[in-house]
Order: sequence, then C-alpha cells, then structure tokens
Amino acid sequence: QMCIRDRFSLSTVPYFIVDSGIEFLIHVVEHLSKKQTNLQKDQTFIDPFGNPTSNELFVMEVSPTHSILLNKFNVVEHHLVIVTTKYEEQTSSLNRNDLHALWTVVTEMNGLGFYNSGSKSGASQPHKHAQFVPLPFVKERSDIPVEKVLDLDKQSSGIFSSSNLPYMHCCCKLDSSTTPAHLEKIYWGMVEKLKKDPD
Repeated sequence: QMCIRDRFSLSTVPYFIVDSGIEFLIHVVEHLSKKQTNLQKDQTFIDPFGNPTSNELFVMEVSPTHSILLNKFNVVEHHLVIVTTKYEEQTSSLNRNDLHALWTVVTEMNGLGFYNSGSKSGASQPHKHAQFVPLPFVKERSDIPVEKVLDLDKQSSGIFSSSNLPYMHCCCKLDSSTTPAHLEKIYWGMVEKLKKDPD
C-alpha cells in the first residue's frame, strides 16, 4: 500500500504555444509556495531520494539498481521519478543500468521518459534520477507535440536529426525489442554525433 501524505500536487494551467512553427505544451505553475528546499536550518543537505525503498513515496523496485518513486511535487498526474538505489551524481552520463530502468517503465506504460543532467537542464536534485510522465499530457491531446516536427514516419532506422528543430538534438526510432545494450550504444552514438556535428 502506497502512502502519499507527503505528496503535493502543483496546480498548473496548460498552454499550447507555437514558436517558429513548432508547437510547445507549457504548464504554468500557479503557486510555488508549497515547494520546499532540501536544506535544514543549518544548511545541511537532505537527500530526498536516499534509501528509496523506505521512502513514503516508494512505488516499486524496477531493477536491482533503481527504484520508482512518486514525484513529490507533481505537475501532471502519475508523474514518476526513477532513482538510483545508491547515490550517483545527476550530472553524470546515463549508463546501461539507468537506460534499462527507464526503458522498462517506458515500455510498460504509454508516456515520455526523460533525464535532466544537472541544473542547466532543469534538474533540482543532485541524486541521479530520470523521470516519466504518462500520456495524454492533457485530455484534449493524445500525442507529443514534437512528433509532428520530427516526421517520424519518413525516418529510417538509426540516429537522425531534423532540420525543423533549430537547436542541437538527435533522435532514434525504437521498438519494444530494443535491449539495454543497444540503448547504451545508441546513447553514446548520439553523444558522439553532437560532439562532431554541433550544428
């Protein structure tokens, strides 16, 4: 039985915004007063993901190295965090264990998995974690807005980029048979591609 008394949903208003022909879904938080810091009065850091199986927001162990927790300050319903059982830095690269845990969740549920590697990409916690949000993001739409821009139906297998996106990125079409080893190979292939061809 899950205990969720420490879970605080953040009330948001969703907006669709079009910029340079690209549609974005934005959730605007109405009040941030409920969101707390992880510092005690003496400024000592408290790891909110430490010992995840004893956390009141614990859902399940997804692998020997990762656990699933409910997001304490969720913007959308059923927002999950996939945390490392042992402390690792959020600024570190994804490894095979991370990819296996995240891919297990993504293939079992219809939604979007993502990883913010450090504060510059939006991470607010230093304990390594990926996140998952289920579809639909809003009742009116069942798709992910960026799918139309990528023209996925026209893309073959392998790593590719879209000229429709005016920023650094890589994509790759996957299916449920993709293995953690293959995911790791794709991940590092994307990293190398962006290093060689930043434009």
